[in-house]
Amino acid sequence: MKLSRATSYALLATLELAQLSHRGPLTCAHIAANTKLPHRFLFQVLRDLVRHGILCSTQGADGGYFLARPANQTSLLEVIEAIEGPFDAALGLGDGLPSETQMKLRRPLEVVTATTRRQLSTVKLSQFSKPPARRKVSVRR
Repeated sequence: MKLSRATSYALLATLELAQLSHRGPLTCAHIAANTKLPHRFLFQVLRDLVRHGILCSTQGADGGYFLARPANQTSLLEVIEAIEGPFDAALGLGDGLPSETQMKLRRPLEVVTATTRRQLSTVKLSQFSKPPARRKVSVRR
């Protein structure tokens, strides 16, 4: 499975948002700076994620992007499919293959697709984020 650059950017951005969700909405510029991704391309990716219900956005001085659902309810599969479209390994079968060969390959590829989809749907964004650091409180005696 090869991910496009846009999908890689989407995963990095959503992981950044999951990690920093306690800060509220993050601007595209902030996400781009923290992840070292190109701002202009990242902006397009974020718009796609909003359009597919993975992210929400707000405008204004305190505006930015945030996860539409908690990180423990958002899977890698959802993020990938928001950018790539439905994951289906059988779609890779081209017209160059004889129809008999395509028929032989179709069932094994359907099994691979189902297994991959199932695995990716169980991996949640929250699995990659650390809880915010706690401040040390000094106790005076």
